[in-house]
Order: sequence, then C-alpha cells, then structure tokens
Amino acid sequence: MKPGKLKNVTRIPAGKARSAAAVCAWPILSFLLLFSACSSDHDKHLVEISERLDAQERRLDRIYNALEPHLEEMEEQSEKKRLRELEDAALRMDEVFTSRDIQSRLSPIVRLMNSPSGPRLVLTPYENVIQVLSVPDREELASVKVPGVKIEALVVHEKSGTVYFSTAEGGVYRHKPGDDEVEKIWEDKDWPIDGLAVSPDGSRLAWAVYGKKGGGKNEWQEPEIGGHLMDLEAGTISFDFTVGRADYQPLSFSPDGQSLAVLRDNETAILDARTGDVRTTISGYNMGLCVCYSPDGSLLAIGDTAYNIRLWGVSTGETVRRLEGHTSWVVALEFTRDSKFLCSSGGDLTGRVWNVGKGKEAGRLRYPHGYAYLYSLGVLHPHVVFARNGEYALLKLPD
Repeated sequence: MKPGKLKNVTRIPAGKARSAAAVCAWPILSFLLLFSACSSDHDKHLVEISERLDAQERRLDRIYNALEPHLEEMEEQSEKKRLRELEDAALRMDEVFTSRDIQSRLSPIVRLMNSPSGPRLVLTPYENVIQVLSVPDREELASVKVPGVKIEALVVHEKSGTVYFSTAEGGVYRHKPGDDEVEKIWEDKDWPIDGLAVSPDGSRLAWAVYGKKGGGKNEWQEPEIGGHLMDLEAGTISFDFTVGRADYQPLSFSPDGQSLAVLRDNETAILDARTGDVRTTISGYNMGLCVCYSPDGSLLAIGDTAYNIRLWGVSTGETVRRLEGHTSWVVALEFTRDSKFLCSSGGDLTGRVWNVGKGKEAGRLRYPHGYAYLYSLGVLHPHVVFARNGEYALLKLPD
C-alpha cells in the first residue's frame, strides 16, 4: 500500500457526506444555541441581582449614616431596658387576681378596708356605681348606682365602713353599710369635686375643687376658694381653704385628726383641722400632686411632678428621705397600717412598694404597655391594689 492511501475505505459521495454531517451537527448546534440563550438569561438575572444588592447596600449605608450619631444612646437605652426587666422580675409581687372588665370609666377608683366580716375592696366599676367585694374571692356584697353622675373621688372611713364620694357635677355623697340608697350631703353645681379626705374619727370631711373649662372661649377656670371642711355631725362647713392642683390626692388628715395637709402651688400647708389656721408650710420641691400621712404620724409623704417622693419628718419639718424610681408624675400614695411600707403609683405604667426604713423599693407592678397612668391604689395588709384605665390588680405585699 502506497503511503497516504487507505485500504478498504468506502468513499461517500460529497453531497451525501455534507448531508450526513448536517444531520449529526444539528443536535449539537441546537444545544449550543439553547445554552447560549439560557446563558444570556442567566447573565441578565445575575446583573439584576447585582443591581438590587448595590441598591440595598446604598440604602443600608444611608440608614447607618443616619443612625450612627445615635448608636451609643440606643445601646445605652437597650442596656437600661435590660436592667429594668431584671429589676422588674426581682421585685415582682404575687398576684391574687386581676380584673380587666371595667367598662365605663377611664380608671376605676379602688380602696381596701377592714370590716367585721373580713377585708373588703371598694371600687367604682362604672362611673356612677359603687361596688363592695369580699377579698380575696371577689364576692359582690353591695352595689349602689347613682344615676346621672360621674364619680371623681372616693374615700372610706374604715371604722364605720361608710363610703364618701364626690362627683363631676359638684355633689358630695355618703353611703352607709347596709343602706340601699346614698345620701347627698353637699352640692355645688358650679364646680366638680376632685379630692376627698375623711378624718380618722369620722367627724369631718374635707374636699377640694380643681377647676373646669367654661365661658365663651371654653377657657380653664378655677375657683377662688377651692377647699372646704365639713362638720359631718352638724352638716355645716367649718372653714374654707385655698388649694393648688386638686385632681389627684391633694388632702390628708393626720392620724390624730388634729391637722390637715393641703397641697398648694409649690408648697404644702399644714392646717389646724379645727380652725383652718396654717400651722406651718413645707416647700423646696416641685409641684405636689399627692400627699399622705403615715399611720404612726411621724412622716408626711409628698409625690411631685419631678417624679420624686419626699418623706418629711412631721416633728422637724425636714426631709427625711427622697424615694427615686418613678419616671413620670407620682399621683397616688398610701402607707401600710404599720407604716413599714409606702405604696405609690404614677404615669410610668408602674405601681411600687417602698420599704420606708431602708428607703428602697421592695415590690413593683409594671404593665408592659397600654394606658400609662395608675391613678388609684389601696392598701390593707397583706394586699395592695393598683388601678388604671379599664382594669385593676390585687397583689400580695412583700414580707
């Protein structure tokens, strides 16, 4: 065989060879075309993803640049929240019961009292209803409705079980245990009555008017004389007195009934409860919102707009201690009967229990959200009750 020649090779005519090559090449060409198309779509998709990532990165950069000056503050707030949650857990009090079925008033008024048959919870579940429940089983023992009024303040004379309350329409009422009706003992149609205090012996009742909107321009108006003290046996006014902001807890009788503490603008006046004469004044704090004598008569507690509670020595007139912890106005105060604890509530979603001797917080209720102000509280060992918009909670006091 000569070089360059193949033996026994069948030769295919040129035309047929081209046809066979075309038949064999078509699947390959189709695959290449399809791959090219898929590759092109894939590349477009990658480009879109890349553009989106670039836009997201630019957006994150803008957010970071905006937040960067505040990051340290945000970290501090986060740390404060963490510590607060730890404190809340450590100070949490045992719950006896919670009621969330208050429907007809923004915040129920709650008081606790002793009776011959056991402890009682007195409250306003509706704006014109006084209800008495047994504690802790919440059996309804009495319920009195007063049509056409809105109850603004309520106090209980524990020895007699008599309930006194005042209304937005200017009335002062009395309800005695076992009665089906209430007795109106005073009426002043010009002004709503917001603050009440009854003397320990039940012989005198003091009340205060804050003010109202009225007139042609609907402007805020206040009376010249906003406070009155009544001799309950005679049914007459013994004297009038001036008062400051009266829509929280502006009045408190001393345990011996001889003095009446009255909040005024930036001071507290201690009045002779028989004559109305000013015995002394206490100043040096922000506007007071609530005031309360300790049952042993040694201290006067004042909650103010600076979020503080100041304890004043009655005999010295000097500050004994300042309780700090609330982060909003302090609007309600009450001591336990042994003067060991002081309970407080305010506009920071919390009700607190303070160990008076140690000057430290001993118990706390914090609502996680919702209406901030706990306007009312009541104390009777071993329980404390706090109330806010639409609900109240009865808790066990710390040991």
